[in-house]
Amino acid sequence: MSQVPVPGEIAPPPRKLRWMGWLLVIASLLGGAGIIAAGVALNAVRQGMAPGTTMVQAATEVKQAVQAVTVEDPAPIVFGDRNTMNIMVLGIDYDYTDSDLPFSKTARSDTIFVLQVRRDGKYLGMLSMPRDMYVQFPDGGHDKVNSAYSRGGVSLEKQMLSEFLGLDFDHYFVVRIDGATKIIDRIGGLDIPVEKDMNYDDNWGHLHVHLKKGLQHLDGAQSVGYARFRHDEEGDRGRMRRQKVVINALLEKLHEASTYSNPVSLLTDLAQITRQSLQTDLRPDQLVALGKIYQHFDKNDMRSAQLDGRDGTADGASVIFPPEPEQVSRLTQKVIRQDGEGEPPLDVEVFNGSHNGHAAEALKAQLQAAGCNVVMVSEGFKLTPHTMAVVYNADAAQRKMLQGVTGPLTFTSPDKVGGNWLSNPNSADVSIVVGDDYKPKVADSSHPPALASASPCVTP
Repeated sequence: MSQVPVPGEIAPPPRKLRWMGWLLVIASLLGGAGIIAAGVALNAVRQGMAPGTTMVQAATEVKQAVQAVTVEDPAPIVFGDRNTMNIMVLGIDYDYTDSDLPFSKTARSDTIFVLQVRRDGKYLGMLSMPRDMYVQFPDGGHDKVNSAYSRGGVSLEKQMLSEFLGLDFDHYFVVRIDGATKIIDRIGGLDIPVEKDMNYDDNWGHLHVHLKKGLQHLDGAQSVGYARFRHDEEGDRGRMRRQKVVINALLEKLHEASTYSNPVSLLTDLAQITRQSLQTDLRPDQLVALGKIYQHFDKNDMRSAQLDGRDGTADGASVIFPPEPEQVSRLTQKVIRQDGEGEPPLDVEVFNGSHNGHAAEALKAQLQAAGCNVVMVSEGFKLTPHTMAVVYNADAAQRKMLQGVTGPLTFTSPDKVGGNWLSNPNSADVSIVVGDDYKPKVADSSHPPALASASPCVTP
C-alpha cells in the first residue's frame, strides 16, 4: 500500500504516488484541467479538523482513511452492488467581467467526456465528444453541447447528455482549467511533441498560444494552450487529440514520482490547488477507494473513442452536426457498456495498398473468420510497402491479437496519417492498409478458424 509519511519518517520509495496517478486518471483525464482527486480527500479531512491543523497531519488522516477502505475490498464503498459506474466529466473555462475579473458561473464546458469504471479495476472506457456538436436539448431547442453547463449547470448537462447518448450517469466531475496550469507548473512542466508552429491570441479569453514545432518543454500555461488550440484545419477535433497528448504526458510525469525528493510536499501542494478546481458528488473515501482499485491498471489498456460528425453552420455559428442515432449508439456501446455485456467485435475497414489485387479480399476473409466485422473494403489505395493499422478504438490486447491475423503490422494514429480519412468517422475501430509485406495465410481444413468468442477481434 502507498504510504504518506508523518514528521520524522523517511519518504517511502518507488510507488509513492502511483495510486494518486490513477486518481488523476479517474478524476480528470483532461489536457485542459488536470486535477488530482487525492487532493479532494486531503482537503475534506482538513476542513473537518480544528483550526491550525497542518497539512502533514491531514495527510496522516488520509493515510488512515486509505487503510480503512482497503483492509478488505474497497469496491462496495464506491460501487455499492453495481459492477460498473458512468461518470460525466466536464472541463470548464472562465469568463471575464468588463473589469477583467474571472468567473465561471456562466462558463461553457470546454471539454466533455464520459468515463466508465468497473469494480474489478480491469476496465476503463472513455467517450469524448466535440464541444461544438449541435444537439437537441430537453426543451426541444438545439444548440452546441457545451452551452448546457452555462444554461443549467451540471443538472442540465447531465440530462442532455443522458438523452443524447442513451446513458445513465452515476456521478460527475467538473474541473476548472486553471488547475491544469498550476499542477503542471508544480510538477516541473511537460515534454510535448508540438506538431506544428502555433500562434493564436484571444485577449478576451486570456488564451495566448505561441509554440514552435518540435519536442518542447512546456510550462503549465503553454501546455494548456497547446491542449486548447483549435485554430487550424482540424478545429475541435485537433483540440481533442492534443488533450490526449497532454494527458499522457501528465500521467508519465506523475508516474515518475520516485524522482521527487518530498512526495508529501507535492501531495500538499496538489491538494491546495484541487480545493479550488474540482467539484464532484463523490465522497472523499469513494475517491480514495476508486484510486486504490485502479492502482495497477495500465493506461495503455484504456479504451477510448471519440464521437464525430459533419461540419456545418447553424444560427450563424460553425458547428458539428452529430452522426445518425444508430452510429452514436454503436460508438457509445463500444466503450460504455451495460453490466454483463462482453466485448463487441472490432469494426474494421480494409484498404488495399499492395500490388496484389486480391490482398484486401484475402485479409477481409481472415478478419471475418477471426470474428471481426469488416465494414468496408476499398481497392486502389496508394501503394505502400508495409501493412499499417490506423487505430481509432482498440486496446493493447486487441492490437496484439490483430497482428496474429495480419502478420507484420505497424500501428499508428489518425493524426499521423493526415487526419481523419475514414469513409465515415463513426463507422470503424481500425482501418488497415494492406502493404506489399502482407502474406495471405493458406487455409488449413484440418484446423478451422477459431470461434469469434475467442478471436482476436473479440476479447473478454
